[in-house]
Amino acid sequence: MENLILAIDNGYALNENYADFEIMQQGFLQHNLSLERVSTMQEALLSLEKQSYLLVIIVEDSVNFMPQLHILRNVQPIPIIIISSLYEAETAIDALEKGADAYIQKPKTVPEIFAICNALIRRYKELNNKEPIRTTIVAHKCYTIFPEQRKLFVNEQEVILTRKEFDLIYLFLVNRGRVLTYEQIFTNVWGDDYLSSSNNALTVLISRLRQKLGTETLDCLRNVHDMGYCFDI
Repeated sequence: MENLILAIDNGYALNENYADFEIMQQGFLQHNLSLERVSTMQEALLSLEKQSYLLVIIVEDSVNFMPQLHILRNVQPIPIIIISSLYEAETAIDALEKGADAYIQKPKTVPEIFAICNALIRRYKELNNKEPIRTTIVAHKCYTIFPEQRKLFVNEQEVILTRKEFDLIYLFLVNRGRVLTYEQIFTNVWGDDYLSSSNNALTVLISRLRQKLGTETLDCLRNVHDMGYCFDI
């Protein structure tokens, strides 16, 4: 395993105390740890799916992390530390209940933050043998879908969907740019009941999705005459 730490910080908030990211990176490199930065939770989840890390640092000041924290918790069994410039007990409790291992006020020096991170990494190496829960991530533009958890996020905000609504938007996203016939849509969304369903049922379902996701979100959904639909996003 490479000694990588993933930092989620879209506003370069770490720089406020550490002059610039390179100084903090150099401080960690002295201890054979490499710091990698991403800007969003979506980017972080995709990175965690592809690469092994020892620790995740979330800078609360610049990232809306809470809606997807419980999913990030399951991608890899590694410590998650949240750093905030202003400590709030209610937020700390919520974050810890959703899977964070530590929620702290932003340290003033690189050695201080390294010591905290190193303590969590040491505990992880010594005690954590948990197998990660399988998490597939489908991400495109503002959409992030987690099929196993049956969750959809748009602009990192969770959208609550019914079973058929989720199955339909998932089908469109994984087949974006392709024409899906009515039969394919009904088979995937309605299953064995598709023969008793009508095009009107599909129209109603799409209408409900537009209401939940916003009309502009599904403006790219194109009806192909006498065939089906194409999601041109």
